[in-house]
Amino acid sequence: MKRIFFLILSLLTLSSCLSKNSLPVGHDSFENELLKISSDLQPGESVAVSWFYDQGNGDVTTLGNQWRDRTEAALKNAGLTVKVRQDIGFIIDDQESFGPSRSESEIWQEAGADIIISAAYQINRSNSAEINLTIKAMRANDVTLVKIINWSEPLGHNGLQQAIEIKGNVFHRSLETVVGPAEDKPSLNARLDRSPACYPTGGRASITIDSEPDIHLYILNMAADNTVTLVYPNSRLPDKPQPGSTFVFPPPSLASSMELQLYPLSNEQVTQESFKIVASKHPLDFSFLPLPENEIFIGAKGGNMKEMLGVLKQAKQWNEKSLNYWVGQQCGQKE
Repeated sequence: MKRIFFLILSLLTLSSCLSKNSLPVGHDSFENELLKISSDLQPGESVAVSWFYDQGNGDVTTLGNQWRDRTEAALKNAGLTVKVRQDIGFIIDDQESFGPSRSESEIWQEAGADIIISAAYQINRSNSAEINLTIKAMRANDVTLVKIINWSEPLGHNGLQQAIEIKGNVFHRSLETVVGPAEDKPSLNARLDRSPACYPTGGRASITIDSEPDIHLYILNMAADNTVTLVYPNSRLPDKPQPGSTFVFPPPSLASSMELQLYPLSNEQVTQESFKIVASKHPLDFSFLPLPENEIFIGAKGGNMKEMLGVLKQAKQWNEKSLNYWVGQQCGQKE
């Protein structure tokens, strides 16, 4: 799936329908390999299986989900107590993504299991396509490693197609949940020009932000296909402290040359996306993010999201607000 943006700061998304296929069968040695986990469990301990995701870009895909299903089934067949899946997040490699207000132990306890299992995978295309998984089992009460299992096998029929069927992204979820430090936040309020915030295909949007004077503002678009772009600042409007307490984007003074247009993933659906507004008392460096201005390009994902998350985690004296919106023909025209 590709996220494509097109100028004057207009937003356009494309997607394609991909079929789902099952994992190759007959690889019982993988199930046997998983039994090594049970040898390190204490009597009566239960397990929960968290996300399996692409190690390179953080994507949760049909391929990863099927390996997650396969792992759960193997553990159940081995007689282990497998807790009902709760999708509490990527709690092995990204515990910190849930924000400073929640401790690691609180997050793990939500799984309701003694052992948490998750995995990252890579696809090796050097000869025949092959999947390489690193599966981790961690004990929830003391955050200790129980077992690491490395496994490789051929992808099988349609494996590469399954790997591009994106269901989510670890860095995207982290970005949605990270919040600023509790102390010394700048004031911040923001709103879209529609209530409810539902825009027809190609509809023009406007964002009004109320904050403090001398605050740096950033507008990030978090798309439904797990891409993130920097909408403001841009080449026309560089990063600088705001002179007043209210900022409108796009500015009315540039109405003839700058528009913010919204498009769904396809003309047949209504897509939910969001803008993340960041107000900071200090300038933040998001220059590594793509800017949807006067060009067509494939949007950022994966590493860029992770890098952006790192910027926010290291920043001080900042605040944020997310503005969710829907876009598609069913939203109708603004009256």
